[in-house]
Amino acid sequence: LKAICKISVFISFPVVWSMRFPHWPKVRWSLPNRHRVIKLIWLALVEIGLILGVLSILLPFLDTSMIMGVLRDNFANQPWVFAGVTLYIVIINAGLEEWYFRGFGYLRLRHLLSKQWAIAISATLFSAYHVALMAGLFPWPLYWTLVAGLVGVGAVFCWLDEQTGSLWPSFVVHASANLAMNLVAMHWLGFL
Repeated sequence: LKAICKISVFISFPVVWSMRFPHWPKVRWSLPNRHRVIKLIWLALVEIGLILGVLSILLPFLDTSMIMGVLRDNFANQPWVFAGVTLYIVIINAGLEEWYFRGFGYLRLRHLLSKQWAIAISATLFSAYHVALMAGLFPWPLYWTLVAGLVGVGAVFCWLDEQTGSLWPSFVVHASANLAMNLVAMHWLGFL
């Protein structure tokens, strides 16, 4: 139900806005040139490596009991269900969030505001959206560190899209981060 509501809001609000203001530039999903695609693939691979590396170093020092409880309650002994959820999170969820926060948010806001304000607003809204998703999963110091980190990640996503005028760069990097986090969850659940 939550996914259906998210899909409805994240697609309908930008579409209705675009119909109301048809003169605004359209959001592009065009692929960057071959050279940038290769750089993007390397960036995604490095990002996955960094996330997995940092987590492997920090996990012994973190209390993961809250998130492990949620994972076990929802997915224990259900690898195919978790695989479906992972595909949704990596492809559909990352695409929806990029469409909404970078396409509708940043790429549109930069036509109304300075680039810095558009980045700040888009990145802050991206982080604020994730506050509700992460509530109760981590101890408070880690939780707020993650929230602040998401503002930085949102700013990087805006910067990537600014380079090409397309949502593909941030989508690939976002999907890669989601994949890395889901690989960790699969490992915790004993599926990998």
